Amino acid sequence: MTGRFRTRLHRGERIVWEQIRSRVAVLEREEWGQAAFSEPELARQFLASNAVNVLLYDGTRLVGFACSAPSRGGARTTYLWNILIARRYRGRGLVSKLMNTLEPQLRRQGYRFLGMDARVDNGFADAVARHYGPRVTVAGSDHPSDYGIQRPLRIALLRPASRAARGVREEGRKRATA
Repeated sequence: MTGRFRTRLHRGERIVWEQIRSRVAVLEREEWGQAAFSEPELARQFLASNAVNVLLYDGTRLVGFACSAPSRGGARTTYLWNILIARRYRGRGLVSKLMNTLEPQLRRQGYRFLGMDARVDNGFADAVARHYGPRVTVAGSDHPSDYGIQRPLRIALLRPASRAARGVREEGRKRATA
């Protein structure tokens, strides 16, 4: 049920940030209230050098985002600073849609791992573990934060398929449907 939704990469372009900043801040406040990141902090996340962010739209309405930037865990690890889906859009597989756009971009930039702190009390940490299976490891102990108990996770990023491999798969699909 993710067909009507589209993703867009955002690599720190200030002009794009200026267009989305107020909506991003609204989504953040709706989710976290007083603990929400401030607009300057959100700008730091979205505009960081080497940031790879994904925006999720329902038509022209921004309904989610994911922000990643190099940080913890070594040179081949990037960190997911923020991932959010508007409440009324949850339960539709949209986190996967964001991540399916983000992961290949990170791998193309040479990252092998994505680190993140995942909230425990809302089931997000367990959902990530179920989704990624053996690709995810717990990278430390659960810890308290302003956002609830967090579990540090490390996800092994898949290598993007080569163009030749994608072409073979596409050709196979065409034959199967012919």
